[in-house]
Amino acid sequence: MEQAAVREVLEETGVQVIPGAPVFLLQLLAMDSGFHYLIIDLICRYQQGELVPASDAAQAAWVPLDMLASLPVEAQTLRLINAYSQGNLPDFSAPVQVVAHA
Repeated sequence: MEQAAVREVLEETGVQVIPGAPVFLLQLLAMDSGFHYLIIDLICRYQQGELVPASDAAQAAWVPLDMLASLPVEAQTLRLINAYSQGNLPDFSAPVQVVAHA
């Protein structure tokens, strides 16, 4: 899991990170397509590299925490970032959230 996170961050942003603890897990069952997704968010620490968007992103930027709420950031991601910045990591042992789309 940690190796996959390091590889994906480098591939999508050009940045090398040091992976940390998992902080969120989302299981998504897309009933219309039959796909099953398991998304695990890890806390990662910047190691090195210049931030550049990959081919699947229009732009990439370092953003101050106090500006995140004014950007189109997914609500759960914003909650996790705010909790982490205040030293309150979510309990990863909590039940898995399941979202099913019709």
